[in-house]
Amino acid sequence: MKLLKLALMLLLCGGPAMAAEGVLQINQTCAAVGCFDGDLPGFPVTITHAGSYRLTSNLDLSDYGSPGYALGIQVNGTDITIDLNGFSIQGGITCTGTPVTSCSDAAEGGAGIKTSSASYGVAIRNGHVNGFSDGVYCYRDCTIENIEASGNASNGISIQNTFGLIRNSSARGNGDYGFLVTGTIIDSVAEGNGTYGIFMQPGGIARGNTSRRNGGNGFRCYSCLLHNNISYGNGGYGVEMGSRAAWGGNLVSDNDAGAITGSGLSLTPNRCDTTTCP
Repeated sequence: MKLLKLALMLLLCGGPAMAAEGVLQINQTCAAVGCFDGDLPGFPVTITHAGSYRLTSNLDLSDYGSPGYALGIQVNGTDITIDLNGFSIQGGITCTGTPVTSCSDAAEGGAGIKTSSASYGVAIRNGHVNGFSDGVYCYRDCTIENIEASGNASNGISIQNTFGLIRNSSARGNGDYGFLVTGTIIDSVAEGNGTYGIFMQPGGIARGNTSRRNGGNGFRCYSCLLHNNISYGNGGYGVEMGSRAAWGGNLVSDNDAGAITGSGLSLTPNRCDTTTCP
């Protein structure tokens, strides 16, 4: 009986919320009081220790007083995996138009998920991030998989390190770029964003992606590689290329400003509308 009472007291007093196999839980309820060591009550949920974390409910910040500054999860540690587990992190910004022409609040530095400049080895998977300044913003080498970022005032998903990887993700209806990529992006979709669909930083690789119906250019590639992508129906050029760009096997069609601007090294033929690209 005494052991039972002690167990009940420990449950009532709180402590880290544990999912199966030692995975730490994040949910709306624990966010109010602090989900685990190092996380203060309220948003953002702050992760400082290496390990695995999993959402067990949606996180709703839609009533945050200054939506552009709202921050759902802040990552300050290394070797961290965050599984959104099919749930959403929802902010209070709404964007309108396809492609986006306006958002209800300016981009002010908040994000659904944001990593610090000292964080590395971070993986973010399996969910939705909507209505923030940025959807997901990684300063260093994040791996982002199966994430949908939509309706954010600035960019959908941004990675600022050449070891970063985005795979099987989508960025739809964001106010500025769909994806800002320093690293590699594979099998992902940028659609209906305000300016660029996929903006590649030097040294990047884009393979098997689709960029369509964005307000500006479908792809931007300076000193990067484009392989087997589709750029369709964008408001600017299908592909903007600069020095040391290389591309092959891409399809570029029905973009308002034309197929390409600039030039790159063709490794294999590319299709521009009804002809082979120059």
